Amino acid sequence: MIIAMYQHDTERLSLPETSDVFTPAKFPTVTDVNRELLSKSLDRLLRRGGYYIPVMGTTKLGKTTLVNGALKKLDYSIFLRGQSLTEGSESLWPRLAAELEIPVSKEKGTVSGDKSTWGFFGKFSAALATIAKAEVGAQAGGEHMSQKSTSSSVLLDAESEVIKALGLLTESRMKVAIAIDDFHFITDVEKRRSIIRALRPVTGAGVSVILITLPNRGTDPAFQGTNIGGRQESITVGTWDEPDLKEIANLGFRALNVKASDEVIDRLVSESFGSPHIMQQLCLNLCEDINDIYEAAPPNTHSTLHQPASWDAFFKSVKDDDAASWLTTLGLGPKKKRDKRTKYEVQGLRVDGYQILLLAIKDLGVPTSISFDDIKNKIGKMLLFDPSQVNKMNLEAKANNMHVLAHKEMDSKLNSFKALEAQLEEDEDSYSEDEINLAGDIPQPVFEFTKSTAIPQLNVLDPLLAYTLKWHEDSFLD
Repeated sequence: MIIAMYQHDTERLSLPETSDVFTPAKFPTVTDVNRELLSKSLDRLLRRGGYYIPVMGTTKLGKTTLVNGALKKLDYSIFLRGQSLTEGSESLWPRLAAELEIPVSKEKGTVSGDKSTWGFFGKFSAALATIAKAEVGAQAGGEHMSQKSTSSSVLLDAESEVIKALGLLTESRMKVAIAIDDFHFITDVEKRRSIIRALRPVTGAGVSVILITLPNRGTDPAFQGTNIGGRQESITVGTWDEPDLKEIANLGFRALNVKASDEVIDRLVSESFGSPHIMQQLCLNLCEDINDIYEAAPPNTHSTLHQPASWDAFFKSVKDDDAASWLTTLGLGPKKKRDKRTKYEVQGLRVDGYQILLLAIKDLGVPTSISFDDIKNKIGKMLLFDPSQVNKMNLEAKANNMHVLAHKEMDSKLNSFKALEAQLEEDEDSYSEDEINLAGDIPQPVFEFTKSTAIPQLNVLDPLLAYTLKWHEDSFLD
C-alpha cells in the first residue's frame, strides 16, 4: 500500500502543469514548432557567406529566435543590438572589437598594438595557428603568441584590425556571421547606411550580415548608394500558417492528455492573427478558465475539452493592457484641437477621423499591411461618401500623426539610452544596470504609415494590437 501511494505521488509530481505546456509569456519547450522552410532559407544563405540578409517581420513572430537558432550552427557569430549602434559605423567598430576581445584604446578609433594581449588570438589560437603567423609570432599549434615588435605604444586603427581579424576567421574556412537585432532602432537613415557601407569589406571576406528588422525593410533607403547589388537577399518572417498554429495546440493537448475537436482548434487558430503568442494564450485559457485543467491528466485518460458557452465572451476575456493603451493613444490622436474635430455618424457611433481609421482597419479584418486606397474606399462606403468627400477628410495627415504617436515612445527611450551611454567613462567596458534595464525596455512601434512607397499603406506591426482592435474597440472609442 505504501509503495502504491508513493508511485501515485511520483506520477503526480511528474505531470506537467498547463502553464508549463502553453507558455505565452516565455519560450516554449513542449509546444515549440520548428518553421523548417524559414530555417532552411536562412541556413542556405549563411552557408554561402557574404550576404546582407534582412530578416523582416512584425513583433512576436520569432525573428530573433529564428536567427539565434541559425547562428548556433555556425563556427562563430557576433550578435549586436540596434540600440547600441545609433551612431552608425562610429559605434560599430568598438562593439565588434569588444566581441572579438580586441582591447580598445582610450584614444578613439584605435586598438592596442600589442597583439599578445588580444583575446581574439587566444580564443582562436588553434584555428589560426598557421594563418596568424603573419600577425603574431605564433608557434605551431598556436600555444604561444607574442608580437614581433617590442613596442607597446603602437596604436592600430580599430576598423582595419577588426576587418582583418574577421578575415582571418574566414580564411581558416570558418563560417562567420554578424547579426544586428532591431536594426530599425537606428532611426537615422544615414547612420544605417554608414553601417551597411562599413561592413562591405567584411562581407567581401565571406562574413554574413543579418539585419533583424520590421516588415517592408527589404527596400530600406539605407541600402541606396551602398554598392551591394547582388549581395542582398531578404527573408520575411510572416504570420504563422494554420498548420503551424494547429501544431501548437496538438502538441500541447497531447502533453496534457486531453483532446479537442478540429472545430475548436480551428476556431482558436482563426482568432490568433497568425501569432504563436496569441495561440498559446488562447490554448492556455481554454484549458484553465473553461475546463479547469491546471496540469496533465494521468496517462490514457484523454478527456475531451469543452468549448466556451460563448466564443465572443471567451475572446473578449483575453486583453493585453499595453495593446489597449496603444489603441487609446492612436484613437485620441494629438491633443491639439481635439475638441474641434469633425465628427461622423457611423455604425450608430459619433467618431472623428482617427477613430474611423481604426474602425475601417477593423472592418477590413486587421491585415498586417493595408493599402491606404483600400482604407479610403472602406471609409467611403461606411459614410456613404464619394471620393471627393473622402479626400476632404485629410486622412493621410491623420495616419501620419498616428505613425508619429506610435514611434514617439521608442524614439524617446532610444534618446535616453544614448544619453546614458555617453555618460560611460572611456575605459568602462560593460553596461551599467540602468543601461541594461533601459535597453530591454525600448518599445517596438506597433503601427506605421508608409507614404514613401509607390502605394502608401498602413502596417499593423503587432498581432496583439490587431487582436485588441477586433475584440476591444472600447479601447479607442469614446
